[in-house]
Amino acid sequence: ACLVGSEMCIRDRVNEIVRKKLDSKMRISDSCYRYTGMLSEIEGNGKYITEIGLVDEDGDLVCIKTFDKKIKNKEAEMTFKIDDMLA
Repeated sequence: ACLVGSEMCIRDRVNEIVRKKLDSKMRISDSCYRYTGMLSEIEGNGKYITEIGLVDEDGDLVCIKTFDKKIKNKEAEMTFKIDDMLA
């Protein structure tokens, strides 16, 4: 079954920067769901971001996506997507 993500967690590998509700959950095929979250212009400014994760309805981190560090600039939105591929 697919992950039941209810929130997105933005991290810098050590510390949580932002935790917020997902902007969308979408079924993109029989075996894949896409979860999307956005940082607004005022969230996380000046922070280096290296991970995003899905948080389930119990508050547990159930999926982590890691990438090269990106700095969150003022007045810029950032959108993150996680695809949950069913095996």
